[in-house]
Amino acid sequence: MATKRYNAEEIIHKLREADVPLSQEISVSQVCKRLGIAEQFDYRWRKAYGGFTTTPSDHTAC
Repeated sequence: MATKRYNAEEIIHKLREADVPLSQEISVSQVCKRLGIAEQFDYRWRKAYGGFTTTPSDHTAC
């Protein structure tokens, strides 16, 4: 079975989805199961994309 490759916007969206349950003290493993991703991806994505947002100003050309 082929694995899903997420683009940057999808990753940031998944991280934002995970923020609410994590703030309610639900475990990372439970949140990742709900989102359909492995815990490893959550930690890796937060390290790589933690400070990014998906506002339109991020996508403007110089």
